Amino acid sequence: MRRLAIVTLALALPSVSAHAQGTITDPPATFVLGASPFDASPDGNLTGVSSTLAQDHLFETGWWYRIQGDPAEKFFPAPTTQTYLGNTATLGWTDVDGRGFDAEVVYEVVNKAGPSGYVTGRLTVANPGPGPIAIDIFHMLDFDIQPTAGNDSATVVTASDHIAITDPGGNTARYRGAGANAFLVRPFGATDLGSVLADAAVTNFDDTGLPFGPGDFTAGFQWTTVSIPAGGQQSYTVVLAVNDVGPSANLGIAVSDGSPSYYPGQTLTYTVTVTNAGPDAAPGARVTDAFPADLTNVSWTCAASAGSACASASGTGDLDTTVDLLVAGTATFTVTATASPAAAGSISNTATVAAAGAVFDPDSSDNAATDTDTRTGGSYYTVSPCRLVDTRLAAGPLGGPALSAGASRTFPLTGNCGVPVNATAISLNVTATGPTAEGFLQVLPTGGPVPTVSALNYAPGQTRANNGVYALSPGGEMDVRCGQASGTVELIIDVSGYFIE
Repeated sequence: MRRLAIVTLALALPSVSAHAQGTITDPPATFVLGASPFDASPDGNLTGVSSTLAQDHLFETGWWYRIQGDPAEKFFPAPTTQTYLGNTATLGWTDVDGRGFDAEVVYEVVNKAGPSGYVTGRLTVANPGPGPIAIDIFHMLDFDIQPTAGNDSATVVTASDHIAITDPGGNTARYRGAGANAFLVRPFGATDLGSVLADAAVTNFDDTGLPFGPGDFTAGFQWTTVSIPAGGQQSYTVVLAVNDVGPSANLGIAVSDGSPSYYPGQTLTYTVTVTNAGPDAAPGARVTDAFPADLTNVSWTCAASAGSACASASGTGDLDTTVDLLVAGTATFTVTATASPAAAGSISNTATVAAAGAVFDPDSSDNAATDTDTRTGGSYYTVSPCRLVDTRLAAGPLGGPALSAGASRTFPLTGNCGVPVNATAISLNVTATGPTAEGFLQVLPTGGPVPTVSALNYAPGQTRANNGVYALSPGGEMDVRCGQASGTVELIIDVSGYFIE
């Protein structure tokens, strides 16, 4: 009955400006932003998503904001522009209430078989400057999950940002505030969410009101204070779904370096694979891997399957990037790292993936994966600093000639400077001096793969040095490759210790 009363009131006041007034549809799913006066109770309707197609499951939906220091929340005013085209509505604000920020809301309605469907709403707040803006954002709705009016029940699906609603007549709904910090649920009436947000006091949601019902349901989400820098923007996404969960993608991640063990100084190559089992695409999925301190010199590349994409093709240090994955799409990160010479225990490396925006991941059990390597039972031994190689000396296995551009040279290191023949890795200081051109040196165990990183880089005529731990071949040999376009460079290698595994 209260839906009919509100609509009648809106029609009785045609001269009052509306927040928005328009219809979008992905037949038969239809979303209407009604003609609501400036009373902080925006009219909304969602039909065509349940058995009769005529049942209307939404009564109100809208956005509020509060800039730091404001005495209360404020409902977004009439938009500067609004367009309704097909299944998408776009509402825009320039200098909202004269507060120095712009905003845009994009609504999209999607029909799903069932009948069922959902609406996504994405609010973007932009700060043209000149200084930062600290702002809280609030979203509120009043769901009436038909056919039994005012008899809904609700529970939390995931903490703070996902609520499931049911009706004894068989219809269900989901309300999500992606990444929200808190929710608040209140029954319709004098203290419902619209009233709470419209009063003259500061309101902060506190994750109360659930479980709810049966009763007449209102709810909202809050994104707590975000400081948006001058020239920056921040987006907030809600999903209103009936007989559906909204856009959904089952993301998974796996990580492995192909070995259960490591030795200090070893170069490790991890493969991090991100997958999407659907049923929907997953744009902007966030991939993270905070590498442990025992992994150094970390670099990575990313490659995606056809139609999917990596936000960054390569990088160094910790992984914190995004991927766009189609259904059945994959993104593969190849990570190269060095086990620290001081590593004493196991090395555990954990990678995670998380859906972004409106996308819901129904199974989080495979959103994190860990690879653990145990340190093999060897020991580190020091030696008095000793010069192993100096190509400035007379020609010999550990002397001249200088390294030539584009060529590798093999050095037999064990059995010299106190390094025994059973040493498996060695702690070195590698120096390049007198280069005739710009270049770099790469160090690898003889017969091993060429590393993707250099031991050091240099300019013409420059002397540069760098410490490192390098694996030896089974024969105790090590190759040094000269990465110059032309000319030569002299090489000096000093040893300070070795490993036996």
